Amino acid sequence: QWMQGNHVAAAGSARFVLEHAERTDDLPLQIFGKHTLANAEHGRGRLKDAISLHRQIIETLAQHGIENQRLGWAGLPSVMSRAFLGWFLIEAGQFDDARKQIEAGCVLADAAKQPYSQVLIHAGEGLYHLRRGYPERAVPILEPTMKMCQRVFTMEAMLAAGLGTALVPGGRPGDALAVTPD
Repeated sequence: QWMQGNHVAAAGSARFVLEHAERTDDLPLQIFGKHTLANAEHGRGRLKDAISLHRQIIETLAQHGIENQRLGWAGLPSVMSRAFLGWFLIEAGQFDDARKQIEAGCVLADAAKQPYSQVLIHAGEGLYHLRRGYPERAVPILEPTMKMCQRVFTMEAMLAAGLGTALVPGGRPGDALAVTPD
């Protein structure tokens, strides 16, 4: 529901799932519930709550020694939470903390060679450089990430927007138009 913009319903569903997962001591389901709730709260403008929930997920996964496990997800939950946390911290202007989370996520995703995780975290890495005013640093990150996302069929529009934005100040407006044709 949160991906469709129905953040209130998504938050309600996530709380329901989270309550069930806590009652049944189902850790992977708790992680899923918190992840969904965090992103729903972000959509509702509750950035501090979203940041807190993603920090909880990262801490829980680390405490249980399962940062490198997918838990049935498309990507590594630890990397996915670091990617979202990084994006949210960038929005909040907490760039140093965002950078730390993104770097930790890059290490995990690249070590696992897990494409979905790599796309998410490297998208965050490129966004970090764009928001800091260094599009020339974003381009060499976003170009291979764009190619990877086309192979794993995720986030292509977001990557194209970021890459196009980074290419223009570097004198490559034609390339920017080529990656953002639609």
